[in-house]
Amino acid sequence: MRHPPAKSAVIALSEARHLASRAYHRGRVVRGRLRGGRDWRGVRILAYHRIADERDVSCVTPAAFEAQMRAVARMDAEPIRLDAALDLLDRPVTSRYIAVTFDDGYHDNLTAALPVLERHGIPATIFVASSIIDGTSTYHWYRDPPRALAWDEIRDLVAGGLVDVQAHTRSHPRLPWVDDARAEDEIAGSKHDIEAQVGYALTSLSYPHGQYGAREVALVRAAGYRAGVTTDNGVNEGGGSPDELRRTFVSGTDGDRDFEARLTGLLDHDDVVQRWLKRRRARPPA
Repeated sequence: MRHPPAKSAVIALSEARHLASRAYHRGRVVRGRLRGGRDWRGVRILAYHRIADERDVSCVTPAAFEAQMRAVARMDAEPIRLDAALDLLDRPVTSRYIAVTFDDGYHDNLTAALPVLERHGIPATIFVASSIIDGTSTYHWYRDPPRALAWDEIRDLVAGGLVDVQAHTRSHPRLPWVDDARAEDEIAGSKHDIEAQVGYALTSLSYPHGQYGAREVALVRAAGYRAGVTTDNGVNEGGGSPDELRRTFVSGTDGDRDFEARLTGLLDHDDVVQRWLKRRRARPPA
């Protein structure tokens, strides 16, 4: 009797991580429901990476993204682009707003996400790492990196007016791991690179991996950005510092009820595990 070939260790590990992530998110939703939602006011920044039919926690399928944007269009919150939201955040926000963002600048943001955004009239922001767009760096966290946007595609995107592009450093390093000169070059340099291509002044930078400290906040201010964007959970109520804006990350493991929980604030509470992991990963290697 012939047996099917065993799965490779890489595939098995990927599937195990996928299942573990799904179980973890389900547990967070259950805990959130027990705590109860909140009648939130402010700017909720949704965060995505890829829109693709791949088994990866950072990939939301096109079908799921369509359903999620339909839910955003139906809810009692105004979709707004992040650059426009910054003016609102100067003071406490009394209404509800949703800003959609994407990290890293993947090509599928153009081919898979943009048509959905256009159908529903939802603006968005893509944070790009300029050296990856140039082709001098790559998505180093992938064994087989996916395609990135090109500069001509980015110019066409921003010319349409629905989507803008902001900074995600030059090469997407773990900023706390690099020296002062490299950190400044990554933060200020990406602003210079992107502005030269798109023709407008950038207003925000997304910290790669969500890792930053007082030094990074100071460099973001010195480079002339109005805001720094984190991976910390929650809604932005306004009137506070714009250097550490919170986001609501959407996972490839999210089902309809998970996404609803994110929109309604059930997952806005602090996540102890994620906070511990973030601190651990931010420490430079010995």
